[in-house]
Amino acid sequence: QSYYFAYGSNLNKDDLKGFCERANVPYCDLNPVGVVQLPDYRLSFSRYSQGRRGGALNVVPNVGDVVEGMLFKVPDATAWETLDRKEGHPFAYEKRTVQLFDDRGQMIEGVTYVVREELEEDFVKPAASYVEVVKRGLEAFDMPTDALLAAARNKLMPPTIDAVFTYGTLMR
Repeated sequence: QSYYFAYGSNLNKDDLKGFCERANVPYCDLNPVGVVQLPDYRLSFSRYSQGRRGGALNVVPNVGDVVEGMLFKVPDATAWETLDRKEGHPFAYEKRTVQLFDDRGQMIEGVTYVVREELEEDFVKPAASYVEVVKRGLEAFDMPTDALLAAARNKLMPPTIDAVFTYGTLMR
């Protein structure tokens, strides 16, 4: 089985369909599996996208942070080819295998797209229209938008872990 972790514009079906029509490539009907978390990463607008006229979303390593996204089952190689093309793989983004966790704490291996290191910048202000595309995608799957909106302002989210169970004692 082939799993894809989406955290940005590919959460928005209309945006993906629009790309497929403009690029004249087959629409990849991704099958949602469920909401998952990518630990030790945070959202960042760290690459300029000419097509988006501003910053494009990325996930960057950051110990203690978590990126929430959707896990999709990718039906076939043609669907991966469409995703590769939309993400500018291998020129702008590269595929990375990541360890994800579902709501029961089960670990799942998936593939996501990460900006190529040599193309990363500290922060590139995103266009409001692009932020709205991602926001609508998150909302379609009932996911929170606060991390997206903070990243769009180049702000860090407060830590999401507020308790750790250690040696039988709850510590805050």
